[in-house]
Amino acid sequence: MKKKLDKTKTNFITSCAFLNVRFRRNFWQVATEVWTHGGIADVIAIDGNMVHEFEVKISCADINKERKKRKHHDKSRMPNYFTLVIPHEKRIYKCAKKFVEEVNHKYGITTISKDCIVRVKKGSQILHRNNSNSLDQLRKNTFQRATSELANIRKKLYKIKGFDKW
Repeated sequence: MKKKLDKTKTNFITSCAFLNVRFRRNFWQVATEVWTHGGIADVIAIDGNMVHEFEVKISCADINKERKKRKHHDKSRMPNYFTLVIPHEKRIYKCAKKFVEEVNHKYGITTISKDCIVRVKKGSQILHRNNSNSLDQLRKNTFQRATSELANIRKKLYKIKGFDKW
């Protein structure tokens, strides 16, 4: 049961982060679960030639697992900006703050409340200006993932409304 609750919480926070990046920050190229050279990004946003990655973490254990990922030790695998997105909970914020202080002080921290209120606790700073990640490939992956998400949402919507057969 806990895994299902964790998945629901992760999906909610990811959705709030996605909506915030797309509509409040006005990024045009945004998708979730996009394959990058550093692994799968929870939310990726491309603004011109700059890549922003938003990694959703719902617990301190989750944050500590992030520390081991190769992208934090190999700059060629990093986006231009990196932000941890966490629930608006003091305990988890302390873990996120410690992670940023120890791994890379340029990383950002954003919290999301149960009402989908987004608070930037620490803005991310640019990590680098070059894109050794293939930007064209990343754009393709982002577009492909976004259209797949849209197709799956529409598929579920039509099943709910009884349009599962044509």
